[in-house]
Amino acid sequence: MKYAVVEDPGRLRRLIDAILAVASELSLSTLLQHLLEEGRDMTGAKYAALGLLDETRTHLEEFLTLGIDPDLEAMIGSRPTGEGILGLLILEPEPLRLDHLSDHPDSVGMPAHHPKMDSFLGVPILIHGEVYGNLYLTDKEGGFDEVDEATISTLTMAAGVAIENSRLHAKVRDASLEEDRLRIARDLHDSVTQQLFAAGLLLEATLKESRDPKVNARVETASSLLEESITQIRDVIYDLDSSRSHAELSKRIARVVEEFEDGLWINLAITGKLDDVSDRSLSASLLATLREALSNAIKHGKANRAQVSIEVTDNLTLSVCDDGVGIEDSKTSTQQGGRGLVNMASRASDLHGSMVVTVPEEGGTALVWSVPLHRGDQEHR
Repeated sequence: MKYAVVEDPGRLRRLIDAILAVASELSLSTLLQHLLEEGRDMTGAKYAALGLLDETRTHLEEFLTLGIDPDLEAMIGSRPTGEGILGLLILEPEPLRLDHLSDHPDSVGMPAHHPKMDSFLGVPILIHGEVYGNLYLTDKEGGFDEVDEATISTLTMAAGVAIENSRLHAKVRDASLEEDRLRIARDLHDSVTQQLFAAGLLLEATLKESRDPKVNARVETASSLLEESITQIRDVIYDLDSSRSHAELSKRIARVVEEFEDGLWINLAITGKLDDVSDRSLSASLLATLREALSNAIKHGKANRAQVSIEVTDNLTLSVCDDGVGIEDSKTSTQQGGRGLVNMASRASDLHGSMVVTVPEEGGTALVWSVPLHRGDQEHR
């Protein structure tokens, strides 16, 4: 690129202030807004726009504007994708300055309702030599000059550095958040959960020693609340522990099964491509439901054996069948098993699925929890 020298002291100070304003901003959206505002104000342009390229670097993916009334923008319709002169700047990333837009051979005119624009200055935003986008300024009275081009070229150079800095900051921030998530998950598992277990054991000892029915009732209520709290904390731990990749979902399920093998003989069968399941919320709900179902089989069903089946088709289906005492009166109401069944049913409902609990003729309890793998058509995003 060729640059003219910005000699006017006042304009040079204005440019330095603009560079500092852009360079000090870490929020990418705010940074780009600053770039639009500074570019328009420094040149005296009536309109400013910022076109951001897609991954192929051949078309505009986003198009930000400044100076056009929102109602008028709505009437204009769809945003430009990179045709005509805008496309020329994508193919040839060099500053382009025109006294009259319509005189250029690549001009394709303006869509209906678009305000009339005459003078034009377009400058690419480069990051490590690659085009990130282009800054477009139009309609300066008297037209843009070499100093305008030099000013905006310098500003977009600084913007390129600032954008890269914003990206790096976001990566560092995400890494820090990930470290915090893992630390919180570890602390919950190693400290809080163990303390709750200890409190539960003390309550059980108190229950055995007490002869007061009122005290026993309160202790049982407190014990039940502790069990529910432990289950909820485990759910949070699995949500926080995002370092466990989706490709290891089968291993995570195996680890959940191992938690209960001291009190329950469990046969695990998996059908379909379970490790292809990539929905984080779905995976977390599956693990939480499996843990809750096995816990219920031991504590409430008094079961000795359980068959766990997981099938991946268009749905993700979990089946847990045990040889316990079953559900009283053979009802399928989710309320009958307490909060545990309510929580499992709620997770299925949140994922547009269902849960059914029955008592087979041979006894025990059979739970089937099923949710669709692809929920895009059922959710408004």
